[in-house]
Amino acid sequence: MQQPRWRGRIFLLATGRELTRSRGAGGCARVKRSFWRSAGILLLGAVLGTIAGQLLAPRLPVLTKTVHVSWHPQVDVGVVSLSIALVLRVNWLTLVGAVAGWLAARKRKP
Repeated sequence: MQQPRWRGRIFLLATGRELTRSRGAGGCARVKRSFWRSAGILLLGAVLGTIAGQLLAPRLPVLTKTVHVSWHPQVDVGVVSLSIALVLRVNWLTLVGAVAGWLAARKRKP
């Protein structure tokens, strides 16, 4: 018996795009995720820009100005107490790296 043409494809109703599925090792279905790849490239550009900004800050006085964005989530449920301190340092090269990552992600899309 012949398989239907639509079998093995997913139609996203929200975007109207079609994602293809391929069978990998072990029979698991893998879906192409261009959004997560683009977000990863954008994040990688921002992180590399931040590192470059921190390394070049002593030589270029423009890069010495950074904005610290901090968030301190805490939870205490009696048995477990959790406290996390997240600090994000944003400078000019962070923004340049994020824009470069965004451009690289756009260029990479078919």
